[in-house]
Amino acid sequence: DHDGVSDLAEFGSGTDPFDSSSLMELLQVSQAGSSTFILRWASTTNQIYSVARATNLTQNSFAFLSTNISATPPQNVYTDSTAVGSAVFFYRIGADQ
Repeated sequence: DHDGVSDLAEFGSGTDPFDSSSLMELLQVSQAGSSTFILRWASTTNQIYSVARATNLTQNSFAFLSTNISATPPQNVYTDSTAVGSAVFFYRIGADQ
């Protein structure tokens, strides 16, 4: 479907490899306080997700914040209230199926 994601990755995330509009993507990250961020991502039925966070992309330093998050299609929401400090935060959403 030419969306830049392999068919195998799409199968693992529960998206349709024949539909370029069907993809797993982070839709929004918003700050809701000095140490709270709200993440929203597109979700599909029968999926389990995980959320990880890092402060550095040059080292593989992602730490899981939550696992076994059930899908709530069409969108999942996760609130990270542990983002303390003035660092830049990077988030990764995983489809664990």
